[in-house]
Amino acid sequence: MHIRRFTIIFVLLLSIIAVSSTLIYKRKMSDAVVKNMLIDENSVARFTKTDDGKIQLYNEDKWENFLIKGVQINSFTPGYSRNRSGIDKERVMKWLKQISEMNANVITLPNIQPASFYNAIYDFNLNNAKPIYILHEIPLYESAILKEYDAYNKTIINPLKIDIKETIDVVHGNGIVINNSRHHQGIYLMDISKYVLGYIIGTNTNAELITLTNINYPEVDNYKGKYFKCYDSSAFETFITEMMDYAAVYETEKYKQLSLFSYISSVDTDPFTHLNELNSTKNANIDLENVKSNNDNIFASYTFHPNAYDFLDYEKPGIVSKETNNKSSIYYNYLNKINQHYKMPVVVSDFGIPSSRGMSKVNVNGGFNRGNITEDLQGEQLVKLLEYIYSAGSAGAVIFNWQDDWGQSTTFNVLDDYSDSSSTTYWYDAQASDESFGIMSFDTGEKVSEIYIDGEFSDWDKTSNLFNESEVEIKVNSDPSYIYFLIKKKALSITADKIYIGLDITPKSGSIKWNDLKFNLPVDYIIEIAGYNESRILVQERYNLFNYLYKYYANVIEKQENIPLKDSEVFSAIYMLNRKSFYLKDSNLNIPPIYYQTGKLVYGNGNPQADNYNSLTDFNKEGDFLEIRIPWTLLNFKNPLKKTIQDDFYLKGIDSRININDINLEMIYKSRNENINYGSISYKLPSYKQIKHHDRLKKSYYYIMDFWK
Repeated sequence: MHIRRFTIIFVLLLSIIAVSSTLIYKRKMSDAVVKNMLIDENSVARFTKTDDGKIQLYNEDKWENFLIKGVQINSFTPGYSRNRSGIDKERVMKWLKQISEMNANVITLPNIQPASFYNAIYDFNLNNAKPIYILHEIPLYESAILKEYDAYNKTIINPLKIDIKETIDVVHGNGIVINNSRHHQGIYLMDISKYVLGYIIGTNTNAELITLTNINYPEVDNYKGKYFKCYDSSAFETFITEMMDYAAVYETEKYKQLSLFSYISSVDTDPFTHLNELNSTKNANIDLENVKSNNDNIFASYTFHPNAYDFLDYEKPGIVSKETNNKSSIYYNYLNKINQHYKMPVVVSDFGIPSSRGMSKVNVNGGFNRGNITEDLQGEQLVKLLEYIYSAGSAGAVIFNWQDDWGQSTTFNVLDDYSDSSSTTYWYDAQASDESFGIMSFDTGEKVSEIYIDGEFSDWDKTSNLFNESEVEIKVNSDPSYIYFLIKKKALSITADKIYIGLDITPKSGSIKWNDLKFNLPVDYIIEIAGYNESRILVQERYNLFNYLYKYYANVIEKQENIPLKDSEVFSAIYMLNRKSFYLKDSNLNIPPIYYQTGKLVYGNGNPQADNYNSLTDFNKEGDFLEIRIPWTLLNFKNPLKKTIQDDFYLKGIDSRININDINLEMIYKSRNENINYGSISYKLPSYKQIKHHDRLKKSYYYIMDFWK
């Protein structure tokens, strides 16, 4: 009994000490920053406002212009499902330090993050002379939007109001978030409000929601609130006004602080009419000029990726940017148009370039493709876009994203719709462009990756031979993203000779013949190493997913009438669709589809520590050694963790799948005189458990650091 009483008293004392320490700590930070807050006659404090198209900060009794140099960040790390992150404060602190060293001054948070995030921001800013400021996004409830398409429907507006209140509470260190699957949950005690510039409401808004809301409520055209008002506006602009006023009233009444507010827009929801815009978006307009602020605390925010809008690719050339030495940039011209339209500051709060192997979208004018971009080119293009954004007069730019996010779905790649989404956050898909927007990657291995394709082979020493005969050695290894091959052969040549590796993936189809090659087993893929620039992967036509989707299932490329034979001897290159056909209204032209050979293999050095590092490297040859790495999804794997592949989609549909335990392979060495078949071997697929990862700053990081310096 006495022991129990002592334990209770001890726990209570510890709790009192912890709470007291927290309060003292919070007071210390509050006192440190109160000199940079302006307090009005109603005892409402503020440290930021807008003036003449600029964002300003209050600093020692005066207002100073502030240019946003930002990056979006979230809590994603490998091995945790969405909104269930296990990230700790120390890791976030490390990221914030790296972001600060990159010369950024702002981060955006896409929704409520774990408490460790806010604790880290609190400590970092307390101990650094140059703070990192925050723009906090508050998204709409996406699942409700896809059901109702009505902003005033209670399933949309009520969760948004809850999320507004919870986000503001979290920012002010007064948040207890439970039973909310839309974002992270926890107890939030650290007040970071003195560094929160403002809130961006409305991520997840789509064109259909805007159009149908306006149709449903033609009489809703004005709102007069305490901080925001609108007259002769659309129903959706009225909704925006009401939500921003709701947020401002809540924060000022509860916390006596006034922040900036914005509602995010995009090219397809902007206030302009575009010549070749789709009918589904031409009436979905947001013009924040119709929303008036009583306190100079509104700005326009835009998501603007250069490779996202087909109709914008065919806009007429406009203004030329002398500052960027650009002869005709659609990206710059659009930004210039937006900045001329708005009297309030314009912030491009979401733009990026992914460094993925796969390319889901092509930018026909600027070359800012969505994927198939090296880390160096990613850096160069991000800097070019930053130049466009700032020279057009924008008040800031926020790069998407700080880290690669394996849970992102690739919007423009229909193949992504058919992948196994049950564990996407546990493995990296190099073919999915939207997983690779980060300027920091998560590489396998505790400190370095187990295998690099770099012409140095000591990292293969721990891998056993699958084949070792006739002066030929073959090794195979894998991780959750790639399968790796090492071939050693005396006098190996990939210019005078050719190497073919047949892969038997599925038991449902495959061929033993292709041209003059003959395999002992029915293969579904052939890796063809035929020189430094012409090497590629071929797929047997029965297992060719591209042809099934865009020729047989849907007539996108051309019409395929018949189902290929299971043992067909036809193999073809592997392609990825970048854009379906596009109709130009002004010229009555139908632009054909765009697709590219994603199975083409790139020669290079895949070691990030090498001076000639190429992040898109697929193979390397040095002396008698040949190294190759192939992404699992290029081989129709739906989930390598579960050893799940595409089933026979011609008979069972695109959603069908089967599990396998082994991959059979066979190598043929083709010289001028003969084809040597070294026989069949089998690689047993491992179970990937407790895979370790390490953070790695991409080459693009240093380009941005230099530019923002």
